[in-house]
Amino acid sequence: DVRKVTTLVDRYASPNKKTDTKIDINGHNQTGDNPLLIACKAGHKDVVNVLLEVEGIDLTITDQNGKTPIMLARENGHTGIVSLLSQAMNA
Repeated sequence: DVRKVTTLVDRYASPNKKTDTKIDINGHNQTGDNPLLIACKAGHKDVVNVLLEVEGIDLTITDQNGKTPIMLARENGHTGIVSLLSQAMNA
């Protein structure tokens, strides 16, 4: 749920975080995915909104098949996410 993602981002990925523990918001898991790729593929627009606010988020990152977040959103019919990503890339 988006509240949990917001809490994790605020705690571990925010430049103003209150902990010494850091996460690599662009890091990949064992299957080659990361939070932004998963959210775009699954259609979690609220999560994508939260992740777009993270400093250093890589909008051109690719999965194990060479697909970017916008490609995954487009392939899965998530037009709202495609719009968000397009706006963020042009900002």
